[in-house]
Amino acid sequence: MTITPVTTTDVTRRRLLAAALVTGLGAAVPISAARQARAAPTAPGPSQLTLPRPTGPHPVGTVPLHLVDTSRPDPVAGPGRHRELMAGVWYPARMTKDLPRAPWMTQGALRAILADVGFPLDPALGPLTAAHVGAPVHQTGRRLPVLVYSHGAGSHRGDHTIMVQELASHGYAVVTVDHTYDAFSEFPDGRLTVPAQVPPFLGPRDFATDIRFVLDTVEAMAAGHHPDADGRPLPQGLLGALDPQRIGAFGWSKGGGGAGRWAAQPSMPSRWQLTSSRQKGDGTLRWEAQCSRAGSASGSGSRASIASTSGAAMTSSNWLSRILCAWVRSEVISSAIWSTV
Repeated sequence: MTITPVTTTDVTRRRLLAAALVTGLGAAVPISAARQARAAPTAPGPSQLTLPRPTGPHPVGTVPLHLVDTSRPDPVAGPGRHRELMAGVWYPARMTKDLPRAPWMTQGALRAILADVGFPLDPALGPLTAAHVGAPVHQTGRRLPVLVYSHGAGSHRGDHTIMVQELASHGYAVVTVDHTYDAFSEFPDGRLTVPAQVPPFLGPRDFATDIRFVLDTVEAMAAGHHPDADGRPLPQGLLGALDPQRIGAFGWSKGGGGAGRWAAQPSMPSRWQLTSSRQKGDGTLRWEAQCSRAGSASGSGSRASIASTSGAAMTSSNWLSRILCAWVRSEVISSAIWSTV
């Protein structure tokens, strides 16, 4: 297992995001996009933020999943404990009227992250997303391409929610995952896990293994198997709606490294990565290199990756390319700010 401790920059970033929550700027977005978050109209007093609506043609639904990998012991919890993960599926939805908006984080996880950085805030005032809990899946006769989002060190699966719900509004299913013991995570029985403070720590290789397991779960769902360890109801139409032949992974910081490691497996038939390192090539790859150079210029060492097993489905999508490249650029700017706080 790779040893990768949480850095001072990671802690500084959490403090900055918590401060943004307290001051009403929004915390589920890059700093450059925080101004777009808005407070929901309320009576005088504390306001609850609502994240910006996505721009795609579809409303968005989401559902949490409790996943247990019975084939793998947890590298942090120790012998006799299988690897447990909390995940969320975000997808184009229908019939969302009167369905509740999903919170950015569960109250328990948000309370833990706020306590970790020492900021007082009622977790009930945490931001609401644009997604509707348990909404039926929008069906077009074709299965949905799938992306897995992997967060950075010491973070949580709600990081970059604006980007996740944007992708879902344009017809993608996105699975977000908490990398347990390197994330603030809350399980259905009320258990809270936080980033480990002493070794062993999770590294990109462990993140890649989590991503592979999540995509195995996607394949099982495509075959009609219910994946939730507690058997909680799934949204109408979700089983069988995901396309295991069109899959990809992307992530921020350590999550980007995990996505890259997953993509580098010999079993992958084709790979496409968007990173902050310089690359050479022509066509699409040259465009990606331009995007990568924008990331390299800051010298922050941060990265984002997307990998796909279906080149035609993912790499030819100019829209997806543009939004991911813009995300890299905005995050590089943000990481430069975080490093100076």
